[in-house]
Amino acid sequence: MKVTLPASNDCPVLSQLIEKVGVNVHYECKHGVCGACRCKITAGFVFYEQPPLAYLRKDEILPCIAKTTSAITLEI
Repeated sequence: MKVTLPASNDCPVLSQLIEKVGVNVHYECKHGVCGACRCKITAGFVFYEQPPLAYLRKDEILPCIAKTTSAITLEI
């Protein structure tokens, strides 16, 4: 499933997905440690206030701690 979200640097992507779009994303820690919520980003940019501890490939983000700097498209 592809999901596009607007830029919103005030809350994590996970919150936007669940609350605003209604997409159910599997997550566990909500702190960037476990990597359970890992998603593929296909367009746009995100930033992290604290670097994620979970391993990420170049095209992946952790929506639990990522915030958007532009509109983004994710594959979930």
